[in-house]
Amino acid sequence: AATPQRTESALLIDRGVAKERLEIGKAGLEQSWEFATRPAGAGPLVVRLGVADMAIQGTNGKGLRFSAADGEISYGAATWIDAAGNRTPVSTRYHAGVIELTVPAGVVDAAAYPALLDPTISTAKLLMVPERLPGGRTGGVAVGCNTSKCLVAWGQDGYLVARRVQLDG
Repeated sequence: AATPQRTESALLIDRGVAKERLEIGKAGLEQSWEFATRPAGAGPLVVRLGVADMAIQGTNGKGLRFSAADGEISYGAATWIDAAGNRTPVSTRYHAGVIELTVPAGVVDAAAYPALLDPTISTAKLLMVPERLPGGRTGGVAVGCNTSKCLVAWGQDGYLVARRVQLDG
């Protein structure tokens, strides 16, 4: 199982094939995966995230919208960014309880590495577990804060649970 590492502003999880980063940014919770080298295999790169305790409300040009017990959650459209600075919009879809991010095979093959898969999440509650990347199980609690908010993350029943908390309550 992957052990989350906390920095001053982020939670880092080594998933084997990629390093996942969760960090509070200006647009919400920044989630990204850094691929140091081209992933093994042929075809598109597909990252799947299981979704729990949320209902899909729809999609728009900015991504997916979900409803949860404590409000609406937006999972933004992802971008693939390679080491040369080439930016490619990535298919961000939802089907049967799974968010699927798909980087086309030609983009994966032509990319300069390291490369980053980078969606943005605007949320107060998030429950997800990567289904394809190795090391999807987490444990312990990690907290990262800036001057106005914190990201608190922990493992629970095989899910990564993260909450954004305002320091002023």
